[in-house]
Amino acid sequence: MKVDLKEERFWLITLGVIAVIAILIKQYIGWFSLPDLLDALIDFAQVGVAVIVFIIAKSLKEKSVNFLEIGKQALEEVQKRHPLFVVGPKYNMENYDPEKGKGLQYLFITNQTQKVKFIPLKSLEDGILFIYVQKGTLVYGLNFKSEQASADAIKSIQKSINDALTVFIQKNYSGQYEVVEAKDDTAIIINFDETRMKQKNYRNAIIDCADLAIAVLQKHKK
Repeated sequence: MKVDLKEERFWLITLGVIAVIAILIKQYIGWFSLPDLLDALIDFAQVGVAVIVFIIAKSLKEKSVNFLEIGKQALEEVQKRHPLFVVGPKYNMENYDPEKGKGLQYLFITNQTQKVKFIPLKSLEDGILFIYVQKGTLVYGLNFKSEQASADAIKSIQKSINDALTVFIQKNYSGQYEVVEAKDDTAIIINFDETRMKQKNYRNAIIDCADLAIAVLQKHKK
């Protein structure tokens, strides 16, 4: 069994075992006088309570982390790695409606003059990673002419990404995800169990999948 030193239960059990050992030493070995033992247990209890409070507070802080913010940080990192190929996350101004809120944000594929949605930010709050591949992806990102970006060409590239990511996540994130049936404009939809994954692992999963999808896309660039 893998021991997670951040688990409150680990520390509670450890402190309890130490207390029992101290009592057994007194009972059967008699190394301590009763006053000495009581003083030691009081000191131990004070330290133990402080440790438990610290661990529980840290755990609660981690559990309250906003997964949307983790997703945003991950997409920002992807943009830094591929500054000439993607922009964002930023609002899709075409759907922006100040009366209904801030609208949707995406990591966009771009040719520096036009852009097309690639990965939506909002769904990452629930652990769901969408990889969009549509006609605009080929035209604006891969330098296809409009007539070259046929339905067959789009489906072929979608399949390439789906195949690559399926192999990758099976190898690296087994038991932590499920693949949802893709839509016509998506290459793959991955539903990560973000509440079970460590925050760093979830962030890395988003970055790794986005990086791999971009690598596959760029192999098809004209």
